[in-house]
Amino acid sequence: LTNEEWESLRSHAEKGYQIANSSPELERIADMILHHHERWDGRGEPEGLRGMSIPLGSRIIAVADAYCALTTERTYRKAMPVAEALRIMKEEASEKWDPMLVDTLIELRQGK
Repeated sequence: LTNEEWESLRSHAEKGYQIANSSPELERIADMILHHHERWDGRGEPEGLRGMSIPLGSRIIAVADAYCALTTERTYRKAMPVAEALRIMKEEASEKWDPMLVDTLIELRQGK
């Protein structure tokens, strides 16, 4: 992606927050949208929240978004097989995502 495209991508959480916050039907999920790019290790955006300080809804969105991003074809790469995506998510869980939620996703995908 170009720098401009990356910047647009990075701003979507804030724009989503603003849209949701302006709607009575969506304002209760506005903070979840805003913080879905926070990282478990605290190196995310927009506030650098860490671990359990990240809203649960945001952590769920982050795991679902990552899984979909890995397993869906993109203009810049092919879709990844489910097993490979789950392996990557497990390896990176303690840095990027809530490890318990990643474990739950893996259990659900493996039918346990």
